[in-house]
Amino acid sequence: MTDEPSNLVPDHLRALRADFRIMRDTQIEHGVKLNRLEESLAGVKREVALQAEQLAHIEVRLDQMRGDIGMIKRRPDLTEA
Repeated sequence: MTDEPSNLVPDHLRALRADFRIMRDTQIEHGVKLNRLEESLAGVKREVALQAEQLAHIEVRLDQMRGDIGMIKRRPDLTEA
C-alpha cells in the first residue's frame, strides 16, 4: 500500500507536463493568429489611407471644375440668346 501513493506523484507530474505542453502549443498558435490579424489590419489601414488620399484628390479636382463652371457662367458672351 505504500507503493501506490509514491507512484501517483510521477503520474500527476507527467499529466501536468502534458497539460502545460498543450497550453503552450495553444498559446503559440494564438500568437501566430494574432500576428496574422495585426498584419491584415495594417493592410486594411493602408488601403483606407490610400482611398482617403484618392478621395481628397478627386475633391480638389471637383472644386477646380466648379470654379471653371462658375467662370464660364459669368462670361457675358455665353448667355443664352
